[in-house]
Amino acid sequence: YPLPVVEFLGSESGLGFFDAGFIAQGGGILIRPPFFENTSLDIELHITRAGQPRVTEESDGKNPGYIGRISFFAKPADEHSFSVTASGYYEDGELPGGFVNLDVLYMWKPVGEFRSLIIGGEIFFVHHEFVNPVIEEIHTNPIGWFLYAQYQIDWHWYAGIRWDEVQSLGNEKVQTDVFSAYLSYYTSEFF
Repeated sequence: YPLPVVEFLGSESGLGFFDAGFIAQGGGILIRPPFFENTSLDIELHITRAGQPRVTEESDGKNPGYIGRISFFAKPADEHSFSVTASGYYEDGELPGGFVNLDVLYMWKPVGEFRSLIIGGEIFFVHHEFVNPVIEEIHTNPIGWFLYAQYQIDWHWYAGIRWDEVQSLGNEKVQTDVFSAYLSYYTSEFF
């Protein structure tokens, strides 16, 4: 997982976000603007209890969380598509917390060929409150982001690079940067 996702949300392997399950109640709407062909605008609002993501881990997990998402997708040509998504999560309570993020994705995929190029990135702006036994209540506003590019070599093989940078939830002055390269094998081209 990208570092900002693990730092702010936790991971599915038992470090936070999905420990207590994920229940979303609410609704969404899909709008296809009539003035742009091959586009869509997706708007969602949910009330949830999300199993204590790391950004609100100090809460008791009983407070409702609120999720909002707006996503624009366009396919200006058969080989090209892109999307821009803004999301937010907020949990109220004695120690409220949440984040907003922006996710951008571009994909080039020639029709009928097993080649593709994906370039994307995501940035998180976080509000985190927690209790420190010495200083009492602390407020932090860390930022985290990642950029990546992935090229499909053939039907199953992909090569990629990713650059992650994240500030610690507990201390914004503590920052981690990682650059990685990877080779992936997918059993299907739909990953």
